Amino acid sequence: MIASRKKAETLRGDLEKKGLSSEALAAVKAPAGLDINAVTPEEIAVSILAETSSEFSGMTYYFCCGGC
Repeated sequence: MIASRKKAETLRGDLEKKGLSSEALAAVKAPAGLDINAVTPEEIAVSILAETSSEFSGMTYYFCCGGC
């Protein structure tokens, strides 16, 4: 979820009140991206892309992060 920590927690609370299971809530990753203290839209986009990974033929490929 692309949202601030505060907004994400508020939304989680609302969803919990509406009956969403704790397992479903735990599956939502927020805020999205690596914690690089991103502020601008460009920095936020980079932090999200840096967290991206892909699987192909059983192998995970990472982009712009420690697993590159």
